[in-house]
Amino acid sequence: MNKTDVNEDRQFSLAMLLMTAVLVIGTGHFKVEGMNADVFAINYRNGVLPRGFIGWLYDILCSAFGNRLYNYLTVLILCTISYFIYLAILWKYSKKMIRALEGSDYAKAFIITVSPMFIKMFLSEGNFGRTDMFLLLLSIGAGYAIMKQHGLVLAVVFPVIAVLIHEGYVLTFYNVVIACFIYRIVTSEGRKRTINIFWLGVSLILVAVSFLWVYLLCRVYVPISQEYYDSIYYSAEFLSAPDSHAHYGFLMYVLFGMDLYQYEDTFRIIGSAELPLFFILSAPFTIKLVSFFRSLYRESSNKKLVVLLSLGSLTLLPDFILKCDYGRWVFALYSYYIVLLVLFIISNNTVVKKVFREQLSIVYKSSWRGLFYAMYFMLFLPFQCTHVSDITEDVIFLVKDIFLGRYI
Repeated sequence: MNKTDVNEDRQFSLAMLLMTAVLVIGTGHFKVEGMNADVFAINYRNGVLPRGFIGWLYDILCSAFGNRLYNYLTVLILCTISYFIYLAILWKYSKKMIRALEGSDYAKAFIITVSPMFIKMFLSEGNFGRTDMFLLLLSIGAGYAIMKQHGLVLAVVFPVIAVLIHEGYVLTFYNVVIACFIYRIVTSEGRKRTINIFWLGVSLILVAVSFLWVYLLCRVYVPISQEYYDSIYYSAEFLSAPDSHAHYGFLMYVLFGMDLYQYEDTFRIIGSAELPLFFILSAPFTIKLVSFFRSLYRESSNKKLVVLLSLGSLTLLPDFILKCDYGRWVFALYSYYIVLLVLFIISNNTVVKKVFREQLSIVYKSSWRGLFYAMYFMLFLPFQCTHVSDITEDVIFLVKDIFLGRYI
């Protein structure tokens, strides 16, 4: 790397640092509340329970250093440290992508455009400390191991840990791991293909067993006494932010498997209006995504693989239909394609790199056009939890007030 490249790299790093600081200060909702704090209260003392992995680690930490760490301040500090580690890891992969594209300005522009989605997501109200952040990182780590074909055991261990953190991982972020395995199986031969098939099989089996345990079997085999429930509930209250409380419904689901579907009807009704609105407003990004895969389809020698990878996000369909955290599902949807693209570029897939350059040369052929995409994307950020974003929520409630206010 010559002196000019070093200076450009430093300038870009400084620009990203400043942008991150502005977004953190402007968005930062450093408050751990509700179920995000409750997971620290759930432990494995009676047996392996859903959402209990983080609480189990926290329980070990408190046992090692004494109960003086068992308080909300420690939870807040741990979540804050975790968030900045998350940013550091994402920055590491961004730098790998830039190097793989030889310092391309297009790569830098792309990172500047999409990084606010990842920065702001886990700073917004209700999402700070959310387990999705860990699930995303574990999928990125597993996917990277698969694409680089080093440490494939991580592609087994990381997804299992993710399921223990949150069983919904199998539908939200595990698709990245499966997509990477499928790519390596299809594009390799002989012993390498056999190895990848083996590790994919092991990963699927262990993830399935872990999922069945935390979602179903633990309700039968892990005894939950009233005393144990009370201890978890009061711990969750104690570890929540001072002006918030434990999430009763969440704890009832974790400990007794109570079905929360009937309590989510209101959010699903709102989501049935908010989701179509979001996909209409975000059509420019959908069009570019379709254009990218269409170009990739034309350039690729394995067209079936391209189609298969493009449909990998369909694992989220059950969540969109049955659950109500629409902001989280949209984030997972966008993350699938962005993470997959970054991993393919880092692994030096020449076809993906070529199509990426061609597509971004169209988007950023003028600075004004590139600025439009970046600023327009920012309008939808951060993605929320049950609501998709602030703008879609505001539009839906404005329409309700104007046309339905007298009836509702």
